[in-house]
Amino acid sequence: LMAPLPSDSELSPWRIILRFKDADPETATSVIAFRAFFMVWDMLTYNDDSFVVNGQEIIMDFKGMHYAYIAQVPPAFLKKVVNLAFHSYPSRFKSGYYINVPTVFQAVLNILLSLLPEKIKSRVHIFSEKEMINLHKFVPQSVLPEEYGGDAGPFNELS
Repeated sequence: LMAPLPSDSELSPWRIILRFKDADPETATSVIAFRAFFMVWDMLTYNDDSFVVNGQEIIMDFKGMHYAYIAQVPPAFLKKVVNLAFHSYPSRFKSGYYINVPTVFQAVLNILLSLLPEKIKSRVHIFSEKEMINLHKFVPQSVLPEEYGGDAGPFNELS
């Protein structure tokens, strides 16, 4: 599931949260997930100037993500996705927050990070389940769903 979070000011970046909890890799493959993500990205890019001007913050929650997703994303495909995301869109990546990241997925994220320029790498923050409380140091509690210790209401009402 993917949902935009409420804004805390006119100048704040767009915040989008992605959750993989209970996703079935047989019916919702990695390719389908990437397509859905980029369709939403396209829609926001072409329909809302503030999305491009103010930039974006991405929060990805890996809790409950099935390990089969790793096998569905070969490195060559991952490289194409990174190139598409960072070189083909008029977007301003402000930050990426990866939370509840299991050790296996940390290895995949490290491969992904190796494909990025230093400027972008410095904006990426990875939190294990125990470190998730640190997310509040970067993202205001007022915009986070209740499931993440925020005040914006339940995630299902946002999505």
